[in-house]
Amino acid sequence: MKKNIIFLLIIFQILMSNYAFANTSLTIPNDFIIRVGIEYNNNTSNFSLNSSSGFALFLHANHVEISLFELTKEKKLTYKNSAYHIRLTDKSVSSADVLKQIGEFKKIDDKVFISFDDGWFLAYGNYADKEIGQNNINITKNKFSLNQVFLYKNNNSIDLVDSSNNTVFNYDSSQGEFYVKPLDSNFLDTDKYSYRGGIGAKNVVNSGISIINYIYIEDYLYGVVPNEMSSSWPLESLKAQAVAARNYSYSHLNKHIEYGFDICDSTDCQVYSGTKKEAEGSSFAVDLTKGELLLYNNTLVEAYFHSNSGGHTESSENIWSSVVPYLRGVKDNYSLNEPNSIWSKTFTPEEIEKKLADRSIYIGKLEDVTINHKSENGRVLSISFKGSNTNVELKKEKIRSIFGYNIIKSIWYSVIKDNEVSIINSMNYGKISLKKVTLLSANGKTNSNNKYYQVFNGNIKKKIYSSSNSYTFEGKGYGHGLGMSQWGAKKMAEEGYTYEQILSHYYTDTVLNK
Repeated sequence: MKKNIIFLLIIFQILMSNYAFANTSLTIPNDFIIRVGIEYNNNTSNFSLNSSSGFALFLHANHVEISLFELTKEKKLTYKNSAYHIRLTDKSVSSADVLKQIGEFKKIDDKVFISFDDGWFLAYGNYADKEIGQNNINITKNKFSLNQVFLYKNNNSIDLVDSSNNTVFNYDSSQGEFYVKPLDSNFLDTDKYSYRGGIGAKNVVNSGISIINYIYIEDYLYGVVPNEMSSSWPLESLKAQAVAARNYSYSHLNKHIEYGFDICDSTDCQVYSGTKKEAEGSSFAVDLTKGELLLYNNTLVEAYFHSNSGGHTESSENIWSSVVPYLRGVKDNYSLNEPNSIWSKTFTPEEIEKKLADRSIYIGKLEDVTINHKSENGRVLSISFKGSNTNVELKKEKIRSIFGYNIIKSIWYSVIKDNEVSIINSMNYGKISLKKVTLLSANGKTNSNNKYYQVFNGNIKKKIYSSSNSYTFEGKGYGHGLGMSQWGAKKMAEEGYTYEQILSHYYTDTVLNK
């Protein structure tokens, strides 16, 4: 075991030194591998792959791949939780040692396979039950003329099985990251999508198997850019998106390390569907910007982007808490008159009460909604919901997480209540709620609660209730508002701006490492 540990440490130290150099120079090596989670945290128990040319097995170490051996006979493989197996040979520090041995063992039984668990060894059998495995110990010893064999199963291990459910490779996924690639093709077919690169699996406690796409970062961007921006948009906007996506990928390595990968394939990271949406225009944009990164003071920019700014982007501290110098609110007329530059959504009091209750926030009967504070760019920093039992304050993006990101499309909004009227007095013009006023009549002063009033402006008479029956959120933009507005980038490209100018507009004081 000690020799195994020393051997692996030497490999990892070499790879770490290469990666440190790449990170310091702020360049991405051509062979840089990113790990993308395509199935995870859903108790996945198996995942199948297809390749008409067979497969090659690789080891991933610190974003570099190491070629191991080929599985030329197999056309379909499936990752599964490990069964019980019988170890036939001593453990070795090198896969080359077991590759030398396996030929002789396969002459006896072709179902012998290579396994990795604190070292490399040959194994045999595939037993779902421990007792069945134990009953086969002596049979196996006699079959291979061995003095001693060992039944084993590791809860961290993964089986790679063929179409007949015979194990062709087994490994402890907590000790090594292994994956397969097609032998003579750029694409690996699965029941989900077709993928470039390779596919591996990691056993995660209480989560099932994580299925991971190991892929060169530039190949990954071929699939990301057209998912995040229409491939039919102007080339300069696609180039800006390619740089932003590359920056995001490189600056979010290990975001989901608890599941064994760097970034996921959903909107929580960047939308990715393998090769499904790859298109000529977006792939050309990736190629034209190959390796380019956006920098601020020679440090990597976390290039956040969103759909539409509504006319003004936001500063980082108004969405999160920390000040990021290149994420400053800027005027953005390019996003105006584009989809979701304005939006509205009306709720009844009961709908708001339910939205809050669904997140275990119980305020009783809703009595009022009040915006407390706005940023200098107009976005809501704090909103309060007054109830018959209690009041609750929601800050910044919290309302979107509760009401729905596709419903409250941004935090740049105002709230219109149907019990409000506009008045003019000797001092100013403004809106007031009839619930909050005292009226003077022949019977003296009276509070307006739980009543309605006829309001006349000289031309139209209207019945208005003192308690609001609806709250309308009238908003601008779609998304968090940080960094690049995608619809704004499209408009800038249409008006003749270059991708460098687009990026410079949305990310303050940044430069490209061209």
